[in-house]
Amino acid sequence: MQFEIMEFERPRMRSLPADWRPSDLGYSTIGLHVEDFDATLERLNRTSGRLLTDPLDNPGYRRVCLRDPDGILLELMEDDVRAVEPRRRPHDVVPTAVRSVTVSVASLERARRFWIDGLGCQEASVTLHCAEHERLWGLKEARRDSLTLWAGDALIELVRYEWPAWRARPAGYLISDQGILNVAFGYQNRDEFKATYARLIRLGFRPNSAPWSEPGRATVVYFTDDQGFSVELMYVEPDGMEYMGFVPPAPPIARGRRS
Repeated sequence: MQFEIMEFERPRMRSLPADWRPSDLGYSTIGLHVEDFDATLERLNRTSGRLLTDPLDNPGYRRVCLRDPDGILLELMEDDVRAVEPRRRPHDVVPTAVRSVTVSVASLERARRFWIDGLGCQEASVTLHCAEHERLWGLKEARRDSLTLWAGDALIELVRYEWPAWRARPAGYLISDQGILNVAFGYQNRDEFKATYARLIRLGFRPNSAPWSEPGRATVVYFTDDQGFSVELMYVEPDGMEYMGFVPPAPPIARGRRS
């Protein structure tokens, strides 16, 4: 999993609307499992991270939300939603792992067609959020329907809000506007990449351009679904894994002196 952080110079990105709500149409929230919840809160306190509410739930299962300096909504989870299949990682080096991305959609059926039938995600028997969690991001007493999917090592949570009703993107919206731009599906098998691409085409989804390749490194293509969500497909060549940052660089070879 990688974060790609961008600043657009042209077109200049527009800030999130002052009245933006997580129920508004778009990618809304990144869910992060933190290895040490209290230590994370202490670091946030030292660096002026402002929590939206007090943490919810009992020790071991606490959740809390905040916005990053650009207004992106982040949810910190003390419980690991992959507890049945924990992700192995060196906790002393990587104490945080991305677990989920929440998407506010106008139609769950159309979203299901794109994310399941097209991208190949699988429905998850995981309850990522319940009604009480809505107050963490300021939507107490919200009413919604949701569908949670496995996308490899992460969860995609598709949500359709009945109240507050979802609102469309601002007029003139561009993916360069402030917020979560898209998610990417990465492949190490070229045939799987091609199969996903072909499925989306058969279902009537059209790429923004032909797939683009950098020889020996990666091939990428972007789709926009029928609700305006951008998704990237990426096939990474074996020799491109280190270059793309998906594996640590090889240590330098020690060279000794002959005597």
